[in-house]
Amino acid sequence: MIDENVDTILRKAESLESELNAFKSHWDLTAKYFKPQLDIFTQTPQSPDVTGFSGLYDTTGIESLDTYSNGMIAEVFSSNEKWMIYTPQDDHEVDDAGRKWYNKCSELALTALGRSNFYQSIKPVVTDMGCGGTGSLYVERGNKKLLKFCYDRLGTFAIEKDGEGDIRTEYRWLTMTASEMADKFGEDNLGKKAKASLNDMKKGGEKTYFTVIHACFPRNKNGIEAKNKPFASIYVCKEDRMILEEGGYDYYPFASPRAEIWNDYNYGLAPASKALPAMRELNKLRRDVHEGVALQVKPPWLVPSDSVDEISTRPNGVTVFDERNGMKPEQMRLYNDINAGMVLMENVTEQVRGFFHAQLFEAVAQKDKQMTAREVASIENAALRRFLPNFNQITTELTPIFQNVFLLLFNEGAFPDPPESVKLYPDGPMNAGIVPLPKVEFTSRIALAIRMIENNAIDRTIERIMPMIQIAPELADNFDLDQMLRDSARNDGISEDVIKNLQQVIEQREARAAEMAQQQQMMMAQQAASAAKDASQVDPEKLQGMMQ
Repeated sequence: MIDENVDTILRKAESLESELNAFKSHWDLTAKYFKPQLDIFTQTPQSPDVTGFSGLYDTTGIESLDTYSNGMIAEVFSSNEKWMIYTPQDDHEVDDAGRKWYNKCSELALTALGRSNFYQSIKPVVTDMGCGGTGSLYVERGNKKLLKFCYDRLGTFAIEKDGEGDIRTEYRWLTMTASEMADKFGEDNLGKKAKASLNDMKKGGEKTYFTVIHACFPRNKNGIEAKNKPFASIYVCKEDRMILEEGGYDYYPFASPRAEIWNDYNYGLAPASKALPAMRELNKLRRDVHEGVALQVKPPWLVPSDSVDEISTRPNGVTVFDERNGMKPEQMRLYNDINAGMVLMENVTEQVRGFFHAQLFEAVAQKDKQMTAREVASIENAALRRFLPNFNQITTELTPIFQNVFLLLFNEGAFPDPPESVKLYPDGPMNAGIVPLPKVEFTSRIALAIRMIENNAIDRTIERIMPMIQIAPELADNFDLDQMLRDSARNDGISEDVIKNLQQVIEQREARAAEMAQQQQMMMAQQAASAAKDASQVDPEKLQGMMQ
C-alpha cells in the first residue's frame, strides 16, 4: 500500500512516468501511421497541429483504425440495442422475481448510460486501444446527471497491476490553470504558486498551466469517511507540492481496457503495433507507386547540354532545336512496371486491415440492421474466431465500469426495491447496500454471434453422441444435458424470462416422477383388484379341472 503523503505520491508518479515514457516512444511511432493527429508528448493545450500528417502517403492505417473503433461502438456498445444485461452471480440462489428485477435494472442502467456522456467517452477509449493498446475510462456521480464519464487521453495516465494481474492503480496527469483548480478544489485549497497565478489572471495576466496529479490506489481501509474508503483519490499540485483534495471510493472507479495482454507489461498490445511493419512497408510502396505513375505521366527528358532552358513541356509548347548538330530533345523510355507494385500494395493493405478486423465489421455493417445473431455468425465464422480474444479481453476489463454503474444507480435509488431472493448480504460488498455485484453479460448482435460459436460445438457434440446413446444410453451420463441446453438457448439470445430456474425444473421433474409413481401404484392396485375379482368369479370345479 502507498503512504498518502505528498512526497511518496510524487515519487510514485515519477516511477510510473518513467515506465510510461518507454511506451510513449512506441505510441508516438504508431500514431504517425494510424492517428497522426495524436500528440503523445504534449500536455499543455495548444492549437491543432497537422505536422503529424507530413510524410504520410497511405491512409490505410487511419481508415482501419476508424473502422475498428466505429465497428466496436456500432456492434458491441450500440446505443440502438440492448447490448448489456445484469445477471446474478449465482443463478441458483435467485428466483424468477429476482431475475426479472435484474432485467429491469439492466433496462434502467442502459437508459441512464444513454442520458450520460458514456457514448461520447467510449469512442476515444476504443480508438486509443486500437492505436496504443490501452484506454482509460472513469465513472463517478455527476452533478447534473447521475453518471459522469471521463476519458483520459493516451499518454496522460499511468497504470499498475496488483498481485492478481488486475489494474488497480491509476495516476493521471491533468493540465489545469489556477482558475480551473480554484473552480474544482476551492481557492482556499490552492498553494502559493497557484494563488499567485490566480491573482495575476484576475488582473488580466497570462494563463499559467500547472500539473495536477490524480492518484487512485487501494488502501488498507474499509471505512465510511472518504479518507478511509478502500480506494484513495488524492489530487496533488506538482508545482506547489501540496494536496488539493483527498477523498476515496468504495470501488475502483477506473477501467483500463487493453486490446491484448502484452507479455507481463502493464500496458496492452494494440492492433496498430502488430500492423506497424506492414503499414510502414505500405506507406513506402504508396510513395514509390505514386512516383512511378508520375514518371509515366511525365517522363524525364534527354536534352543537349546547351538547350536545357529552351525545352517546353506545356501543351502545344514549342521547342526550337538545331538540326545541323543532329541533336534534339526527347523523352526517356521507361521500363518500370507499376502493376507489380499495385498488386503488392493491395496485398499489404489487406494485411493491415486484418489486424483491425475491418473485414468483419464492414461485412456486418453492410447487412440489414435487423439481422439476427445467427445471420451475423453466418458471415464468416473464421473472422469471428479471430475477433473473439480481442472481444473477451476488452469486455472483461470494461466489466468493472458497468458494475460500478450498477452500484452508483442502486445507491442513488434509481432501481426499484429488490425482492427477498436478491438480498444475499446484510451490508453488501463495498458499502453497496444489500445487493451483491452482478455479472455483466454482453448481448449485442456480434456478442451473441460470438457466443454461437459455442453453440456450434454443442450441436456437433449432440450430433456425434446421439447414435451412440441409442446403443448405450448410459453414455449420456458424461454430459450435463440440462446445462448444455440452457447455455445453447442463452447463446441464441433467448430472454431470461422464458428460461425456468433450474431448481424449478428439478422440482417439476420430481413432482412429475412422484405423479407417475402414484399412477403406476394405482394401475398396479387396479390390476391386482381386477385379478382378485376375476379369481373370485372362477368356477371351483372348472378351476380344479384346469389345475389337473
